[in-house]
Amino acid sequence: MTNTFNNPPFNSSLHSCKFLDLFFLDSNSSITLNQIAHLISNQTNITFYTDGSCFTDHSTTPSMGLRWIITNLPDLNLDELCFSCKANKFPSSTKAEALALASALAVCPPHASVIINTDSKCIIDTFNYLRSKLPTRKLSKSHNYLIWQAVFKIIQSHHLSVILVKVKAHSNDQFNDKADVLANQGRSSQSYIDIRPTSVNLNAYYSWNLPTKLNLEKVTPLVIDRNIRHAIADITSFQWINKFLAHHRITDIRNASYNNAIDWKFTREWFNHNPVDDSPTSRKLTKFRAWQIKNCSNLLPTMDIMAKYNPDLFKDHPLCWHCSATPETNSHLWLCPIILKRIKPLLKQLTLRFIAIVQASADTLVIDISNTFRTNPIFGWSFKSNDHTLPATTDHAFYLTCRGFCTNVFTSIFTKFFIGKLCRKSNQLLLKLFSELSLFLNKLFGNHEI
Repeated sequence: MTNTFNNPPFNSSLHSCKFLDLFFLDSNSSITLNQIAHLISNQTNITFYTDGSCFTDHSTTPSMGLRWIITNLPDLNLDELCFSCKANKFPSSTKAEALALASALAVCPPHASVIINTDSKCIIDTFNYLRSKLPTRKLSKSHNYLIWQAVFKIIQSHHLSVILVKVKAHSNDQFNDKADVLANQGRSSQSYIDIRPTSVNLNAYYSWNLPTKLNLEKVTPLVIDRNIRHAIADITSFQWINKFLAHHRITDIRNASYNNAIDWKFTREWFNHNPVDDSPTSRKLTKFRAWQIKNCSNLLPTMDIMAKYNPDLFKDHPLCWHCSATPETNSHLWLCPIILKRIKPLLKQLTLRFIAIVQASADTLVIDISNTFRTNPIFGWSFKSNDHTLPATTDHAFYLTCRGFCTNVFTSIFTKFFIGKLCRKSNQLLLKLFSELSLFLNKLFGNHEI
């Protein structure tokens, strides 16, 4: 896949290093880029391999790294033609890729012909979409619009002829694999790169002065380079999540959320999803929503709840009807060893079905899917004969899943085996499997098997 963007004739009054101090805030990055720009100042044809990396393990702060290499100048030392660093704010692999593209173009001399090899189709598609000179209003609705504004300002001011070439990821391409490895290393770099918003000819941009306790990277102010409506919607969603977590009944869920165990994005999608039929309203859906809300709020009619509202009938029967050893509460319902042993073979059967579904749909690493499910905390215990592996605490991923919350260890299955973390296919499959799992638990509860 090849895409070309050509610009007006060369203007000799411009210089190759003009944009470095305008766009990139870190002095170490600027020095390195200036040195590379000086080395290639007489070149007319330049070939880059660029890559970006974003890492999130749901227990630490996300990190971004980027890297590029100039590969068509054999007379120069390859190590002197490499650049890598980290990036901050709104982490995503696409942002890292876009910054890699911007920083690569910034070192190019005027009127150069540039080939950018990248394994990111998203970057190429976004480049094609935005190069049509969209109005500022539409541009500001794009993610990372400050970076893209910088990209096109460099191209137009330096009169560059730019070709973006799609290379296949993990295809044993020597330079692409090297760029990929070094982009991962760039995440731990002490140097960082960013766009100076006042330099990209925008009439207006949005910023947010973060509280000190939230501004760990000491970014002042935080520039919001994405669709402002989506950003405000996300802020509103988090405010509602905080209100929900403040409820006194769900201390266990609040602790799990603070430990970053819950994927709130997909949990929100799950609560907006209709798993029972295609009708926007129905008796089945109403009944399921009632169970869903009661389950996540610790309000299912267990013995402690029944005794509270009907003390004359249930005050003498506080213990679990299955194990007769522990008071029956909403928390105990999903951790009772007798119940877990009873549903263990059923969960194993369901897991084998999930493995087959994901294997039939996955984009990569199909042979690893079975092992991933068997070692996943949600499903893995159903394959072990030892009862000591049964979920026993309220921070266990299986317990949180039973309560109706989509955990990060569940969504990690889909980010591992599907190209593109936000691709529609993986999202639809995630909702399908999570729906099956939730309906499975709902059926067990409705049939009084637990």
